[in-house]
Amino acid sequence: MVGTVSRGFLSKLEARKEQLVTACEGICLEARSAGREHLNAGKAQRFAHAKRDLDGISEHIAQIREDLDRSYVPSLGSLSKRARNSGARVAPIGFDMGEPRHAHGRLMAGESVRLEARDYASATPILPAELAPFITELQHEGRILDRLPAFGIDAPSVEIVQINSVTGSAAITPEGSVKPEIVPVTTPLTVAAQKISAHVGLSYEALSDFDVFSNYVRVELQRQMIQTENQELLYGTGGATGINGFFGAAGILTFDASTADQAIDAIEQSIAALRVGPSLATPDLCVLNPAT
Repeated sequence: MVGTVSRGFLSKLEARKEQLVTACEGICLEARSAGREHLNAGKAQRFAHAKRDLDGISEHIAQIREDLDRSYVPSLGSLSKRARNSGARVAPIGFDMGEPRHAHGRLMAGESVRLEARDYASATPILPAELAPFITELQHEGRILDRLPAFGIDAPSVEIVQINSVTGSAAITPEGSVKPEIVPVTTPLTVAAQKISAHVGLSYEALSDFDVFSNYVRVELQRQMIQTENQELLYGTGGATGINGFFGAAGILTFDASTADQAIDAIEQSIAALRVGPSLATPDLCVLNPAT
């Protein structure tokens, strides 16, 4: 019974020794990977503490092994009275993890280590591919309409009264004098609503089994419609089945950026042109071409 307890305690000490060896090697590898030849104060203290425990445990292990060797008395009886151990202890077929760690430490230190390449069996060709939990998405610009004033309508078209200009102006009027008259010049505009649409087909199996893909397809459908909507708002040519975009609107002001002192000054000069043009405008949105 004493021998059994001693051997169990010995295996625990050997496991602890292996942990301390790994800790000491790890501290040295950290310093070498950082390009330092010496340990700093904190790591030196940790190394000294681990080394002191390692020396003490190694001495204790040697003492227990000597005691076990002295206490072993061969039995004169049958082999059934010998101490029974597992096959892993009697005929071990594993290998000590300290050896590859030691080789790795020597390689990290720039020392030479003999390595042999052997044939091996790989399970990689027979492993199925793992489905990523995400979809690589297409990139789109933001929605311009989100930054413009808008309102909903119930009819297929809406009539807008546009004030193009005003005749007359206010003035200081003496007592009893005729007040100046202001006459707005208006133009009625009828704007037809246009519908931008698209559809996408998905199988019932994809909708049932692949939520990530089906949800992304729904989002991509919306983004494709937004992309067409942005194109029409900027460059649409109008007509019965189109939108009259900003660049095609009659009377829109333009400014040639090449005439500015600096390219960035074209933005400020365009703002000034909006404030002194046919009517006062307060700019609150700037849409830029990412390429220019």
